[in-house]
Amino acid sequence: AAWILMQGSSYMSYMFFFLVIAPATMFFKELLRQFQELDREHCCVALTLSSTSRRDRFLMEALAWQLSKTEGLANCAQAIVERKEDQAGGGAASYEVELRPWRKALTLVLERGRRVVRMQVKLAGSGENGLPSWAELMVRSAGRMDFLAALWRPQGFRLGLAEAQDSTREFLLRWLQRIHADYMRTSHGTIEVYELERKHADGPLGWTRVRQERSVTSGGQGMWHYACGDWANQLKKRAEYAIRHRGKTRVTLYLNGPKGSGKTLFAEWLAGELCLPLYSVDLSSPQVTNEVLREAITPSKLVHNLPVIFHFDEFQTMIERWSGAQPPGGGEQLAEAPRTSVTIQGLQCMLEGSSTPNNAIFIFTGSKPLPKLETTSAWWHEWRGLLRRFPVQVSVPPMTQTDRLSYCRNYLAAFLPQPWDPSCSKEMGRWAAFEKAWAYSKDGVPIDMLAKYAQERTHEAYIRGLMTSLPEGCKVQDECRERYLDAFFDPGNVHRWIGEYAGNGGGLQAQSGVDA
Repeated sequence: AAWILMQGSSYMSYMFFFLVIAPATMFFKELLRQFQELDREHCCVALTLSSTSRRDRFLMEALAWQLSKTEGLANCAQAIVERKEDQAGGGAASYEVELRPWRKALTLVLERGRRVVRMQVKLAGSGENGLPSWAELMVRSAGRMDFLAALWRPQGFRLGLAEAQDSTREFLLRWLQRIHADYMRTSHGTIEVYELERKHADGPLGWTRVRQERSVTSGGQGMWHYACGDWANQLKKRAEYAIRHRGKTRVTLYLNGPKGSGKTLFAEWLAGELCLPLYSVDLSSPQVTNEVLREAITPSKLVHNLPVIFHFDEFQTMIERWSGAQPPGGGEQLAEAPRTSVTIQGLQCMLEGSSTPNNAIFIFTGSKPLPKLETTSAWWHEWRGLLRRFPVQVSVPPMTQTDRLSYCRNYLAAFLPQPWDPSCSKEMGRWAAFEKAWAYSKDGVPIDMLAKYAQERTHEAYIRGLMTSLPEGCKVQDECRERYLDAFFDPGNVHRWIGEYAGNGGGLQAQSGVDA
């Protein structure tokens, strides 16, 4: 066209351009577009993900996570993929994907048996948590020569193209499921807690991650107490048997113990040991009804694949509410009986209903034991149906002197450059005075009470300058070791802590008695 226009601006030149060259160009462009559409329809498999879909959002998180840890993407001049961790904690992360110039998509090389598959990934938009709002995955299932051969002999080759598409689509879905499972798999010692929350005011309740921490293992501070307990190991083996046999048995555990005995800590320890996520449910919430509870535990509503752990804390509140709704001997309903949206019948259906997953662990914790059936009234008949669904009931034992000694030894080992040896004469005297001070606690010494006391003494030592800085490991300085141990095992600090922890003056009275 440029050559014709350069020959002169005659009428015939313009007519030749508009009547011959322009239609021919449009014809070939349309022919190329039709060829590309047919090639994409018969020789490619495309999968589109949108962040507006709940299931696609988790798949996109897994895809971004896979891209962030794939080596060589930045070096092959195709894409820059960066994963930024949230330094404030909480487990949040943002993903940034920037394509190089003249690049419309990044390419991943996947192994499919003996063949190599190239998958193009297109990302667009900006959604929540730094994720793209739209993603497209495309894999070629057949070459262009196969497509041209199918145009000449359509019957046999098109069937082959359809079979190749089905096989490639199945491979792509398996790859997505595998990276989603790897992304959602909780590593050993990592605790992920999910709760039912609303994304919007009028939206339904859905599982949202509210907490993620690491180092929740037997060697962590406080966790060793459960690893050393026979009752905890028996419950762990029972749970391991259930999840390894893929739901052939259903596990429901009920733990009761006084406040601060570490019931919630046990649920976190078990989740960290079994590498399972923890789904926490507040049955006393007015938003949680029988229908919401039954729907929330279905596998399609969960973020992870089974198995998982469901934790129902403060179950004694539900016992008091259900027991206060009507006297044990029958009669009229109490006027001031608190109400709850979850009923006994609803909890029964949740534990052993047709939609209840078998490959899951249900843990109920409370400060009071389950009620005993001492009457045959119709009211207790409902309780009988619920209590038979709790075959395993365990009371958390209090800490013994040996437990406290082991806890202090493990705790101090994390901060002292040299381990603390309670067998020497000087340390034996410290420990004897320390134990004598704890004997003034009327209700015993729960693990939460001792753990918070140890943390308070360590915080106080850091404020007083007895410890190194955080970049240096936050250890007790060698020249301050004796001052730190004197403050840690000081009976006066123990007496004050007993009064502060109990919230009354019992500790002060105990201290005055010792001074006398």
